[in-house]
Amino acid sequence: MVGFNDTKYFREYFYALFGMNPSEYIRKFRKSFHNNLQLNKKIIKE
Repeated sequence: MVGFNDTKYFREYFYALFGMNPSEYIRKFRKSFHNNLQLNKKIIKE
């Protein structure tokens, strides 16, 4: 089995690692994830 069975535990663990909850992390880094995805798609097409 892989992953977390308890959402509360996951959120606490995530916060301990990154200093923010998962939603904050997504908001903070969404644009850079999107830019990397677009760059990777461009590289694959070439």
